[in-house]
Amino acid sequence: MACTILGSSVSAQVPVPIPGQALKEVVKIIPLGLLPASTATTPGEPEPIEGGFTIMVMPDTQYYSQKYPDTFHKQTQWIADTAAKYNTIFVAHLGDITETAADAEWEVAKAAFARLDGKLAYLPTPGNHDYGGRLQVQTHRSPYTNFFPVASFQKMATFGGTYDKEPQKSDNQYHRFTAGGRKWMVIALEYAPRTDVLRWAGDVCSANPDHTVFITTHAYLDPRTNRRFPGAEAEAKKEKKKDDEGASAASTPAKARPDLNQGEDMWQKLVSKHGNIAMVLCGHASYTAHVTSTGEAGNTVHEVVVDYQRDVNGGDGWMRLLQFLPDGKTVRTRDYSPTLNLSCTMPDRCYDMVFELPKAPSGSAVSVLAGTTLQLAAAAPVAPASGKDKDKDKPKASANPVMDPIKDVPGLPRVLLIGDSISIGYTMPVRKLLEGKANVHRIPTNGGPTKNGIANIDKWLDNGKWDVIHFNWGIHDLKYMPDGKRQVEPEDYEKNLRALVKKMKAKGTKLIWATTTPIPDGELNPPRRFGQVKEYNEIAARVMKDEGVAVDDLNAWITPDLAKLQNPKDVHYSAAGSDKLGEKVAEEIEAALSGKQKRS
Repeated sequence: MACTILGSSVSAQVPVPIPGQALKEVVKIIPLGLLPASTATTPGEPEPIEGGFTIMVMPDTQYYSQKYPDTFHKQTQWIADTAAKYNTIFVAHLGDITETAADAEWEVAKAAFARLDGKLAYLPTPGNHDYGGRLQVQTHRSPYTNFFPVASFQKMATFGGTYDKEPQKSDNQYHRFTAGGRKWMVIALEYAPRTDVLRWAGDVCSANPDHTVFITTHAYLDPRTNRRFPGAEAEAKKEKKKDDEGASAASTPAKARPDLNQGEDMWQKLVSKHGNIAMVLCGHASYTAHVTSTGEAGNTVHEVVVDYQRDVNGGDGWMRLLQFLPDGKTVRTRDYSPTLNLSCTMPDRCYDMVFELPKAPSGSAVSVLAGTTLQLAAAAPVAPASGKDKDKDKPKASANPVMDPIKDVPGLPRVLLIGDSISIGYTMPVRKLLEGKANVHRIPTNGGPTKNGIANIDKWLDNGKWDVIHFNWGIHDLKYMPDGKRQVEPEDYEKNLRALVKKMKAKGTKLIWATTTPIPDGELNPPRRFGQVKEYNEIAARVMKDEGVAVDDLNAWITPDLAKLQNPKDVHYSAAGSDKLGEKVAEEIEAALSGKQKRS
């Protein structure tokens, strides 16, 4: 089994002056992985990936629970507020939720994660500090389940199950979702998991051979050595060496050691054994490292540690974004702090990983389709038997309910929402406001620029009869690209809009155009210019007037409340902002359905 260390976490080093020797040319060379993210930064949030999705990764929050609760809340609120912008699917926590396992710290964590309830699936992982003492670690007794009960996770559409020997405990569980044309699974394991827990996790991997699997656990990879933490066998050898050298005979023999599996144990007993495991994510040791290893099936496993607890203020809110590109296999890493509004530019935190397809067990009915999607020829995979067999055929929703197809209520009109991430944000509010009045569908993706609409409009419209289509393109069209040009220049924007309107009108549908919402002034990432929204909206207004299409002026509607509803230095909105936009969209759709629609 080969093991390769990637990139700058080892080879790229920076000189750091030794304190007291500033006048001398004496430096201490420190690997980048052992430096905080604040070493090299740029203002603003990471750029979202058009057509992709994101898993947010929260490393050790122990000091936030104990001393800096505002930081914890800012992290989860930012995740909630930017869910549409990044198409966030899942939130993974890497352990040490608390510092001392005190009830007050658990309450802070519970309240912070509550900001995600009903919006995003999340999965905190217990770390050694979450047990409250060595005895509790050795016996795996943690207050975790008291504050995050299994029932709270069962409400999430992604929930798959818990450790089969302890179904009432939350410490070990797995979640499944489909995104980017691919099936994914996250298995969270307790700190230093027991051998039978590793057996259970292996059973879950085997029962879901067409899922690409992430393992989250607290302690696995050490950034100081770029190696997994030594396993029980290595520890036993060290103790024997001490005995041989005359150390106390009281050393604990290997056979009497507690049932605790460290990083190398986990690799040998679980990770290396299953060809569909693509990544192990962990915290515990500052700051970061990325290693690739090869499993027994020949699959590449990305092993990643992220932990910022040693940065100022217990970590300053730094977290990691795993941004999945539309190709279904490339994952981009970016580190960001919502408390500082800074992105890290260090090369060992800004890189791409490539995930191979899951390797099917010998004789399984798995086939590769379209380069990235896997399907089973036989029955869909299910979890190991857990007493819930009656629900095994019940379809699971995706982790992002905005993108889920909806089932029409007979007799109600059918509405289609077309738009970019702004529309993703207001889709759920519109559905809620029009419940019992209309079946509100949306395109199953970010609509992007008009050229994306031209490429996909036939597919989006080919789903029966639409009574009303509420649509917008603009923010992506006027975005500046690396060549210095806008993604769709004004003359092409007008030509594309006219073609799109004609396609939709051919369906005999009532159309509503939504004006493009404001872009803040100043430097933005990706680059857009404040004044160009007006230019593009004027082009759209001319097209809609010529075509007799009604206009929903969302720009004018939201402008008076921008300061409190739009995210800082961002085109996107807080949850309250999306609700506000949803009110206007629902009002215009209801007017169109009732025949009171105003023409432009």
